Amino acid sequence: MDGLSSTRGIAGKALRPEHGERTITVGQSGSDYARAVSHELRNPLTPILGHLDLLREELASGSPASIARVDVMEAQLERVLSTLREMAAVADDLTKLDARPLDLGALVLRAVTEARDHFSGGRVNITADIIAGPVAMVDKRLLETALRHLIENAVTFSAEGGEVVVGCAWWNDRAAITITDHGTGMTDDEQDRAFDLFYRAPSAISQGRAGFGIGLARARQIVEAHGGEIDLASSAAFGTEVTLLLPAI
Repeated sequence: MDGLSSTRGIAGKALRPEHGERTITVGQSGSDYARAVSHELRNPLTPILGHLDLLREELASGSPASIARVDVMEAQLERVLSTLREMAAVADDLTKLDARPLDLGALVLRAVTEARDHFSGGRVNITADIIAGPVAMVDKRLLETALRHLIENAVTFSAEGGEVVVGCAWWNDRAAITITDHGTGMTDDEQDRAFDLFYRAPSAISQGRAGFGIGLARARQIVEAHGGEIDLASSAAFGTEVTLLLPAI
């Protein structure tokens, strides 16, 4: 498979489902954990949001800059709650996948088109490299969610004028999707923890990059629920490439 080179540590079983629709049932642990985290953080954050509304009223006749800071704080907290609710909802979705045959090449093209509109703002060039369009049994909505997180992550860590390439091809008897950037890359320690829920690399924190450390973990959860595997290879010199391997039909 030319152009899709990083499959470091990936060695899985090739699954051959029958054509048509099927339901895949997976474990509940991810759903339970996501719901617990969402509940624990929602409890203290909800009254904080209420106090911010009161503070805004008290500042109404004061400094516009102070009011703006309160608005920013409220928006950030709302984003945390929204992200946690979405994470719990996605975990619930994973207990029953609506898996159907899907052309992954077409899925990648659609994801790249949407990413150009929503993520890059012209700052980064996002392109598709479709060598082949394997068909796999997938839940279209959830796989789109995984790709959106991975592309957004690649764009976030790319420099101005950089490039993110989303590829699709065969890897032996499995379908492979890769997301490649030429950004800052990761250390070995960061790579080992990259898919851990809520993990944020020290370099990302020091550079003030936005995020909650959820995207890669969610992507892995979705891919593994489909009987697939996800891995990454990264270096400071060349950037990062994430590889998804999915059972093809």
